[in-house]
Amino acid sequence: MTVPANSTISDGAGSIAATREATQKTEDAIAALCKAGIPPGLIVTLHRYNATADKLPRLLEWFHSLEALGVRSIRLHILEVDDPVVRERCTLSDEENIAAFLYFFRAAHEFHSVKFDVYQSIRALLLGREHEVSCIWRACDPYTTAGVSGIEGHGERSNCGQASKEGIDFIKSEFAGYERYLALYHTPQTDHGCSGCRFFLICKGQCPGNSTDGDWRNRSEHCAVWMALFEYCEQELIAEGKSPVSLSAQRQLMEQQLLRYWESGNNTTMEGLIADLSAQNSGQ
Repeated sequence: MTVPANSTISDGAGSIAATREATQKTEDAIAALCKAGIPPGLIVTLHRYNATADKLPRLLEWFHSLEALGVRSIRLHILEVDDPVVRERCTLSDEENIAAFLYFFRAAHEFHSVKFDVYQSIRALLLGREHEVSCIWRACDPYTTAGVSGIEGHGERSNCGQASKEGIDFIKSEFAGYERYLALYHTPQTDHGCSGCRFFLICKGQCPGNSTDGDWRNRSEHCAVWMALFEYCEQELIAEGKSPVSLSAQRQLMEQQLLRYWESGNNTTMEGLIADLSAQNSGQ
């Protein structure tokens, strides 16, 4: 998406002209991939220069133009912040992030082929379909990120950079651990934990890469945003006559079963938890 002529953005490319040139190259590449029959999935980060209330209609217009080209998947990201200057200049408030996400959630029905990843993922999670979602919802261990495996210059294996907040690129651990999620389940929300949250099964404190204060032991600093989006989709599903996991009479039993998996060093999906409970009930 091009930058308006009267923009006062401090451009990462060095100038408005350079930014526009880089933007055009990106859009040309998207168009070329679509024309070749291999449409890319896009990640679009929401920030102060593209997703405040006055800019959302233009961003939506761009998404429609992407659908016309052949793009089929768009993932909306909250801006990841590791620098106080970026936080001050570029981030949206919780209220602005909620408004931006809900703007596109409500607009999702206007699209015939484009799927908005976060919207689809939250709905799938609330319906217990965890196999359909990405790594940020799957109890990621920051020391051996299951969703990302990299190889560095000297051949060492590495993890997702989003979870690296200490200035150290830790070598990938051989075994996954779930200490973060066990701790979050028992830690009060006033202490950056998730105790008592009815959305814990689907959220699990969200990605360790955006944990409060950059400390992976805490829940996401965007908890208020995710909570609002979960509640919106929960009510939407209820209106459709569907039953969200967050309101299931078996939710706490599923949580306890999940804790047992983590305590043994294993992980599972909500489908697995539902199957476990079904087997237990049929054996009684």
